Amino acid sequence: DIPAALLPSWVGGMAGAVAESTQTPPALAVLMACSVLATILHRRFEVAPWGEDDDYSEPLALWTLTGLPSGSRKTAVISALAAPLVKWEKLERDRLRPEIARRASARMVAKKRIEKLVKDAAAADNDEAREKIRQQIQEEEEAMPAEIIPPRLFTGDVTAERLQGLLVEHAERMAVLSDEAGIFLIMAGMYSGGMASLDVFLQGHAGTAMRVDRAGRQAHVDKPALSFGLALQPGVLADVASSRRFRDSGLLARFLFAMPESNVGRRDVRRRWSIPSYVQNEYERRLFDLLDGRELVAGKPRIIGMTEPARDAWLNFAEEIEAGQGERGALESIGDWSAKLPGAAARIAALFELAERGPTAEAVNLDVTEKA
Repeated sequence: DIPAALLPSWVGGMAGAVAESTQTPPALAVLMACSVLATILHRRFEVAPWGEDDDYSEPLALWTLTGLPSGSRKTAVISALAAPLVKWEKLERDRLRPEIARRASARMVAKKRIEKLVKDAAAADNDEAREKIRQQIQEEEEAMPAEIIPPRLFTGDVTAERLQGLLVEHAERMAVLSDEAGIFLIMAGMYSGGMASLDVFLQGHAGTAMRVDRAGRQAHVDKPALSFGLALQPGVLADVASSRRFRDSGLLARFLFAMPESNVGRRDVRRRWSIPSYVQNEYERRLFDLLDGRELVAGKPRIIGMTEPARDAWLNFAEEIEAGQGERGALESIGDWSAKLPGAAARIAALFELAERGPTAEAVNLDVTEKA
């Protein structure tokens, strides 16, 4: 298990309260809270242990997966921790509705105007008249306002093709928060004739450029960021782990796993303890503060470095992991997973730093690095 006290103060307070209220192992709320932080902060920030001028940096996308049996109240935990994200999306939709309507009508008028000009050009008597109309068409297209799509932070059930579209539409970032196994069926090719569709998922974790050019569909994303927060039954996890395609591609190596001891059968059904309103309110307020200034168009991620003590602690951890990965090492059999562990720790440390000190944080400090 993972104690909620390891999380930043207000995040840990909420995760601990959710675990207490739902009578679930804290590890579930802890990993889901980490995924919620990543959902808000990935793509906007990256962490560079040696500073922003170094060529090594880690994006803040995070993949977590907790294994617990059916009836463990996984849905309740996800709903409680993701509730502010749902509320923020609704508030943004309401705020942008007048501008969305204004632009939609302006685009509709422009498209009709262009249709008329195209007909006029086809009926023009000479090249000079046709060229003049073509210039008018170009001016109309250039003056047409860009479409505004209400911002989305996460999804629950999405095909690989639609995920590519969501990344294009929402500033190159998206998250999947779910307690259903459907996403793995999609990865395995449920909707693509059994052909596994993994590229968009793998690229979203690494932040590598994505270029899709297929008949009727294009998706060009420079720095995709995809985070996961999943809670599944151990049997489903076993089926997933048995897939050589998932293992050989490095997909499973990207997840941070927790399989805490289930307390199903030992819960006090007479006990009712609600999450204190001040804990919920502080959690929502701090998440909204982190979302403040979130741009609708993808910009350049802001790089935050590590202080020297934090970097030394992180390097000590990386050395320990490296020593176990070689032949006959303790981590040899899961070398694909452990090789990504130092990077994952750096990502978590940066998420904790931003949660504790806000979006203006300049460098990851020692305290959050040790917790990570």
